[in-house]
Amino acid sequence: MSQPAIPAAQRAEALRRKNLRLALVLVSIVATFLVGFVAKIVLLSHP
Repeated sequence: MSQPAIPAAQRAEALRRKNLRLALVLVSIVATFLVGFVAKIVLLSHP
């Protein structure tokens, strides 16, 4: 029941893709909060 060996380069590439996807998700979350915060400040600063 052993799995076939995956070459190190292929594993590194898969890990790099996972990390890139996670980074993009986190950046989009931060950008969403930043846009919301700026919009809140702009909308609440005008009477």
